[in-house]
Amino acid sequence: MGVNQSFYLSHQVALGPWNATRPLPVPWTLNPLADHEMNVLIVISGLSLLIWAVVLLLIILEIHRKNVCERPAKWDLSTARTQFTILLAHLLLAQVLLSAGYLFSTVHLASGKVISPSIPCTIQGLLIKMAHLLSHCLITCIAVHTFHVVQFKRPMQVQCFRIMLALTWLQIATIGLLFPLALQVWYRSMMPVFMLGNLMHCSVGSIWRVEKIVTVLLPFLINNLIAFVAYPVISYRLRKDGNELKRLSLRSTLSGESQTTTCKGNNNILRVSRRMIILPIATFVSTMPYVLTVIFAVHSGGVLYWSHTLILCTIVANLFLPLINSLLYIHMEPRVRSSSNHARGSFRVRSMQM
Repeated sequence: MGVNQSFYLSHQVALGPWNATRPLPVPWTLNPLADHEMNVLIVISGLSLLIWAVVLLLIILEIHRKNVCERPAKWDLSTARTQFTILLAHLLLAQVLLSAGYLFSTVHLASGKVISPSIPCTIQGLLIKMAHLLSHCLITCIAVHTFHVVQFKRPMQVQCFRIMLALTWLQIATIGLLFPLALQVWYRSMMPVFMLGNLMHCSVGSIWRVEKIVTVLLPFLINNLIAFVAYPVISYRLRKDGNELKRLSLRSTLSGESQTTTCKGNNNILRVSRRMIILPIATFVSTMPYVLTVIFAVHSGGVLYWSHTLILCTIVANLFLPLINSLLYIHMEPRVRSSSNHARGSFRVRSMQM
């Protein structure tokens, strides 16, 4: 038994004595829910189903708008716009999985199995873990892709783009799926698979703190650091290019030349710059519920001592996360149309039209 497990057992012994009227708690059981708490969970289950349906509806409407209201762009993987759209589509897929995971979670809790290993709890734990990881990986990919486009004024090479997506899904498959399933096989009699998910979802709390830090906190930290470092640089370069285009436009005006290309390029870059602000906000919003969950767990001493009210409040806080992210990501969807007449502007503006 490792150091963390021994420390936890020593802590439990210090909280004794334990007897028939005050039994020793086990990692995946809590007292049965009260009737009013069960009613609240039933309402939350219905709300999670509604949010899942709304997220799907938003994505369907966005696809319909692109196919009907706008002229469909050519599906060319060598263009920056197509690459950016693919990354955003992956982000929306992550929100659907996340919303489905919370739906499974609330249904599982409403069934009275607060923390118990079972197939529904395993499904919701894997969905939430994979969706959170996919969201943060894709935000990092968008940061890297946008930095490449802004820095070199050309789309990312198709081979590099495919490698980036392959590495992302490899990380999802290993950390989000294969590794937790392997742990479930290795520790079948000791812990459920979802100890790798959020602390409120069928977790054994501080018993496996080192494993949780390595498999949960570290990947999130790395992805967030890359995103938060890249986006200020991207915004600075976009504004710098926009100022240079303004100067070119002013020179064209003074010399009497046509300023159509520079004006369009300036507007496109400023538009992309404004939309880039959304991604750091989305990263912060999608991270805060997870951070609050960890803070609550540390403050309360572990999941074993969480009150049912705290669990319900945390679920509600996380429940609206997929809907908020979907609205933010759909707003990021590029609506700048390609221009065939001015494809070779001063700063290769067409490659910036994401």
